[in-house]
Amino acid sequence: MYATIPKHVVGLIKLPKGPSVSVAAEKMAESIQAIKAKVCERLAYTNAKFKVAIDQHRRSHVFQVGDAVMVFLRKERFPVGTYSKVKPHKYGPYKILQKINDNAYVVDLPSFMSISPTFNVADLFEF
Repeated sequence: MYATIPKHVVGLIKLPKGPSVSVAAEKMAESIQAIKAKVCERLAYTNAKFKVAIDQHRRSHVFQVGDAVMVFLRKERFPVGTYSKVKPHKYGPYKILQKINDNAYVVDLPSFMSISPTFNVADLFEF
């Protein structure tokens, strides 16, 4: 009803479809996929190798609630203008109030320090 009527016989003939992409494009896509697979394999190998090297020096320590710890304070923890190089870096001993997970703890800091009491295990040392 709404279709147009072909004006010539050529409009009725179905033309054969050729390849939709060129052979060169297919070869290039295959080579890119092969390179990507090699890169992913190499990255996985390298990351596994780095993990083994780093884990040799990793210090894993699990503290319990109530343990006494020394807290290492980085200069980023201090309010602006209150940090100096001659200040001590380790403070304490303080008690652990809460264990968030094996990697994070809440420490009973005095109120005058005015910093967050949540610390990573890398910043805590046994007293």
